[in-house]
Amino acid sequence: EPSSTPSATPTLYCDDFEGWVDSYNDTCEWYVTYDEAGCPNEGHDWANPTTNITANEACCYCGGGIEASSVPSNEPSSTPSNEPSSTPSATPTLYCDDFEGWVDSYNDTCEWYVTYDEAGCPNEGHDWANPTTNITANEACCYCGGGIEASSVPSNEPSS
Repeated sequence: EPSSTPSATPTLYCDDFEGWVDSYNDTCEWYVTYDEAGCPNEGHDWANPTTNITANEACCYCGGGIEASSVPSNEPSSTPSNEPSSTPSATPTLYCDDFEGWVDSYNDTCEWYVTYDEAGCPNEGHDWANPTTNITANEACCYCGGGIEASSVPSNEPSS
Protein backbone atom coordinates (compact mmCIF):
# COMPACT_ATOMS: atom_id res chain seq x y z
CA GLU A 1 0.00 0.00 0.00
CA PRO A 2 1.46 3.42 -0.90
CA SER A 3 2.41 5.85 1.83
CA SER A 4 -0.01 8.71 2.55
CA THR A 5 2.89 11.15 2.88
CA PRO A 6 5.44 11.89 0.17
CA SER A 7 9.07 10.92 0.70
CA ALA A 8 11.43 13.61 2.01
CA THR A 9 13.54 13.62 -1.15
CA PRO A 10 12.32 13.05 -4.68
CA THR A 11 13.64 10.14 -6.71
CA LEU A 12 16.58 11.30 -8.82
CA TYR A 13 16.83 10.46 -12.48
CA CYS A 14 20.13 10.36 -14.24
CA ASP A 15 21.52 10.62 -17.76
CA ASP A 16 24.89 9.23 -18.82
CA PHE A 17 27.20 11.77 -20.49
CA GLU A 18 26.07 11.84 -24.10
CA GLY A 19 28.54 10.19 -26.47
CA TRP A 20 31.00 9.15 -23.75
CA VAL A 21 33.24 6.14 -24.41
CA ASP A 22 36.24 4.83 -22.48
CA SER A 23 39.72 4.20 -23.89
CA TYR A 24 38.50 0.84 -25.30
CA ASN A 25 35.53 2.56 -26.98
CA ASP A 26 33.10 0.94 -24.49
CA THR A 27 29.98 2.86 -23.46
CA CYS A 28 28.34 2.96 -20.04
CA GLU A 29 26.37 -0.16 -21.02
CA TRP A 30 29.60 -2.21 -20.83
CA TYR A 31 29.96 -1.26 -17.17
CA VAL A 32 26.34 -2.23 -16.45
CA THR A 33 27.07 -5.66 -17.94
CA TYR A 34 30.55 -6.35 -16.55
CA ASP A 35 30.93 -4.45 -13.25
CA GLU A 36 28.99 -4.13 -9.99
CA ALA A 37 26.78 -1.12 -9.22
CA GLY A 38 29.01 1.85 -8.50
CA CYS A 39 31.71 0.29 -10.73
CA PRO A 40 34.20 -0.41 -7.93
CA ASN A 41 36.28 -2.70 -10.12
CA GLU A 42 36.63 -0.87 -13.44
CA GLY A 43 34.98 2.55 -13.15
CA HIS A 44 38.10 4.47 -12.19
CA ASP A 45 40.21 3.00 -15.03
CA TRP A 46 40.16 3.42 -18.82
CA ALA A 47 39.35 7.14 -19.02
CA ASN A 48 38.33 8.58 -22.38
CA PRO A 49 41.64 9.51 -24.07
CA THR A 50 40.36 12.89 -25.26
CA THR A 51 38.40 14.14 -22.22
CA ASN A 52 40.10 12.08 -19.47
CA ILE A 53 36.63 11.34 -18.03
CA THR A 54 36.17 7.93 -16.39
CA ALA A 55 33.03 5.78 -16.12
CA ASN A 56 32.73 6.83 -12.47
CA GLU A 57 32.22 10.39 -13.74
CA ALA A 58 30.23 9.71 -16.94
CA CYS A 59 27.90 6.79 -16.13
CA CYS A 60 24.88 6.82 -13.84
CA TYR A 61 25.40 3.14 -12.98
CA CYS A 62 28.89 4.00 -11.78
CA GLY A 63 27.80 6.94 -9.63
CA GLY A 64 28.42 9.64 -12.25
CA GLY A 65 26.29 11.04 -15.03
CA ILE A 66 24.03 14.05 -14.89
CA GLU A 67 21.28 13.98 -12.27
CA ALA A 68 17.87 15.60 -12.56
CA SER A 69 15.16 15.77 -9.91
CA SER A 70 12.43 14.67 -12.30
CA VAL A 71 12.04 12.96 -15.64
CA PRO A 72 12.56 15.48 -18.42
CA SER A 73 9.70 15.95 -20.83
CA ASN A 74 10.09 15.14 -24.52
CA GLU A 75 7.75 18.01 -25.33
CA PRO A 76 8.90 21.65 -25.50
CA SER A 77 7.40 23.99 -22.95
CA SER A 78 4.60 26.25 -24.15
CA THR A 79 6.64 29.37 -23.36
CA PRO A 80 10.42 29.69 -23.28
CA SER A 81 12.13 30.51 -20.02
CA ASN A 82 13.62 33.99 -19.66
CA GLU A 83 16.21 32.74 -17.20
CA PRO A 84 19.22 30.58 -18.04
CA SER A 85 19.72 27.45 -15.98
CA SER A 86 21.50 28.04 -12.68
CA THR A 87 24.23 25.52 -13.46
CA PRO A 88 25.99 24.85 -16.73
CA SER A 89 26.08 21.33 -18.13
CA ALA A 90 28.80 19.19 -16.59
CA THR A 91 30.71 18.61 -19.81
CA PRO A 92 29.87 19.69 -23.33
CA THR A 93 29.70 16.97 -25.93
CA LEU A 94 32.81 17.27 -28.06
CA TYR A 95 32.72 16.84 -31.79
CA CYS A 96 35.81 16.15 -33.81
CA ASP A 97 36.87 16.11 -37.44
CA ASP A 98 39.81 14.12 -38.78
CA PHE A 99 42.32 16.14 -40.82
CA GLU A 100 40.73 16.26 -44.26
CA GLY A 101 42.57 14.13 -46.82
CA TRP A 102 45.16 12.83 -44.36
CA VAL A 103 46.81 9.47 -45.12
CA ASP A 104 49.78 7.73 -43.51
CA SER A 105 52.91 6.47 -45.27
CA TYR A 106 50.97 3.33 -46.35
CA ASN A 107 48.13 5.47 -47.75
CA ASP A 108 45.81 4.38 -44.91
CA THR A 109 43.19 6.84 -43.65
CA CYS A 110 42.01 7.33 -40.06
CA GLU A 111 39.44 4.56 -40.62
CA TRP A 112 42.29 2.01 -40.72
CA TYR A 113 43.26 3.00 -37.17
CA VAL A 114 39.64 2.68 -35.98
CA THR A 115 39.61 -0.86 -37.35
CA TYR A 116 43.07 -2.08 -36.34
CA ASP A 117 44.16 -0.17 -33.21
CA GLU A 118 42.72 0.59 -29.77
CA ALA A 119 41.13 3.96 -28.95
CA GLY A 120 43.89 6.52 -28.59
CA CYS A 121 46.00 4.46 -31.06
CA PRO A 122 48.65 3.45 -28.53
CA ASN A 123 50.05 0.75 -30.82
CA GLU A 124 50.28 2.36 -34.27
CA GLY A 125 49.25 6.02 -33.98
CA HIS A 126 52.76 7.39 -33.49
CA ASP A 127 54.22 5.47 -36.47
CA TRP A 128 53.83 5.79 -40.23
CA ALA A 129 53.59 9.59 -40.51
CA ASN A 130 52.44 11.11 -43.77
CA PRO A 131 55.66 11.42 -45.82
CA THR A 132 54.82 14.93 -47.06
CA THR A 133 53.48 16.57 -43.89
CA ASN A 134 55.13 14.33 -41.26
CA ILE A 135 51.75 14.24 -39.42
CA THR A 136 50.94 11.00 -37.57
CA ALA A 137 47.54 9.43 -36.88
CA ASN A 138 47.85 10.61 -33.26
CA GLU A 139 47.79 14.16 -34.63
CA ALA A 140 45.35 13.74 -37.55
CA CYS A 141 42.67 11.30 -36.34
CA CYS A 142 39.99 11.91 -33.71
CA TYR A 143 40.00 8.23 -32.72
CA CYS A 144 43.71 8.53 -31.98
CA GLY A 145 43.34 11.67 -29.87
CA GLY A 146 44.10 14.13 -32.67
CA GLY A 147 41.92 15.80 -35.26
CA ILE A 148 40.19 19.12 -34.93
CA GLU A 149 37.80 19.50 -31.98
CA ALA A 150 34.81 21.80 -31.70
CA SER A 151 32.43 22.23 -28.76
CA SER A 152 29.35 21.99 -30.96
CA VAL A 153 28.23 20.59 -34.26
CA PRO A 154 29.12 22.92 -37.11
CA SER A 155 26.17 24.37 -38.98
CA ASN A 156 25.41 23.38 -42.57
CA GLU A 157 24.14 26.90 -43.18
CA PRO A 158 26.51 29.58 -44.46
CA SER A 159 27.33 32.31 -41.97
CA SER A 160 25.85 35.71 -42.66
